[in-house]
Amino acid sequence: MKRGRDVKSRKVKKHEKSRKVKTRKRSLKGRRTKRKSNNKIKVSGLKINLNGKNYTGRGNWIMASPGNVYISFAGPNYSGRVYGMPSSYKNVKFDDKALNVKLTWSGKWWDEKKMKSKNTKKNFNIQFGKNKDYINFKELFN
Repeated sequence: MKRGRDVKSRKVKKHEKSRKVKTRKRSLKGRRTKRKSNNKIKVSGLKINLNGKNYTGRGNWIMASPGNVYISFAGPNYSGRVYGMPSSYKNVKFDDKALNVKLTWSGKWWDEKKMKSKNTKKNFNIQFGKNKDYINFKELFN
C-alpha cells in the first residue's frame, strides 16, 4: 500500500470512470437524432437606405430568426444596428419586383457622442441582392 490507499479502491474508481464515459456517449447519440431544424437566416451584401442616407458596405447584414430580427448597417463615417421581434417593426412593405423592403423601427437608441439613450424612429429601405434571401426574409413577417 502506498499513501493509505489499497488496491481495491483504485479498481473501483477505474471501473466507475469507464462506466461514466459509456453513459456519456449514449446521451450524445440521443442528442444528435433530436436536433431542431435551423430557422436562422443570415443575409449580407445589402444596400440599406436609412433616413435618406445610403449605406453600402461590408457591415450591412441581417440576421433573423422567428423570434428576432437584427439589422446592421455601416458607412464610411457611421455604423449602427437595431434589433427586435418581427412584430416590433412597423409599416413593413414588400416590393417583389425590385426585391425591396421598407420598414420602420422605433425604440431606445444609445447615442455614443452624447452618452445618452433616447427614443428614435428609423426608416429603413433595404434592397436585397438575391431573390432567395428576399423570400426568406419575407416569410418571417407573414
